[in-house]
Amino acid sequence: MNHLQRKRDELEDQHIRRTRQFNELEWEYDNMKRDMRQHTEEMGEWVAYFFRNVPDVSLSYELEQQTNLQEDFMRRVRRYEDRLDEAREQERKQYWKNLDNLEKEERNS
Repeated sequence: MNHLQRKRDELEDQHIRRTRQFNELEWEYDNMKRDMRQHTEEMGEWVAYFFRNVPDVSLSYELEQQTNLQEDFMRRVRRYEDRLDEAREQERKQYWKNLDNLEKEERNS
C-alpha cells in the first residue's frame, strides 16, 4: 500500500470515528430531550394535583418557575443543537478539504 493510500485510509477512519462520535452525542441529546419532556409532564401533573386538592394554595409562582426553567432548558437545547450541527458541518468540510488535497497530491505524484 502506498503512502497516499495509507493517508486516504487514515482520513476515512478518522472521519468514521468522528461521525460515530456525533451520532453518540445526538443519541444522548435525544435521551436528554425525552427525559426532560417526561419530567415536565410529571411536574405538570404534580402542580395540577395541588390545584385540585389544595384549593387555598396559590401555585402561580411555582408554575411561572416551571415555565421559566422549561424555556431556559429549550434555549440551551437549541444552542446545543446549533453547536452540534456546526461541529458536524465543520467536520464534513474538513474531511472533503483533506480528501481534495489528497487527490491533488495523487495527481501531482
